[in-house]
Amino acid sequence: LRCANLEGAMMSGVDLSGAVLDSANLMGASLTDSDLTNADLRCANLEGAMMSGVDLSGAVLDSANLMGASLTDSDLTNADLRCANLE
Repeated sequence: LRCANLEGAMMSGVDLSGAVLDSANLMGASLTDSDLTNADLRCANLEGAMMSGVDLSGAVLDSANLMGASLTDSDLTNADLRCANLE
C-alpha cells in the first residue's frame, strides 16, 4: 500500500500489522481500534485521522504527519516517531 491514497477511508478494526504504508495518504481516515503493529508509516499523511485505540507498537512513523490525529488510548510502545509532526 506504498503511496496509496486512502484519504477518508473507513478502516476501523482492521489488521494492518506489518503493512507497508510509507508515503500513504490517510488524511481523515478512520482507523479506530485497528492493529498497526510494526507497520511502516514513514512519511505517511495521517492528518486528522481517527486513531483511538490503535496498536502502533513497533510502528515506524518517521517523518509522518500526525497533526490533529486522535491517538487516545493508542499503544505507541517502541514506535519510531523521529521527525514526526505531532502538533
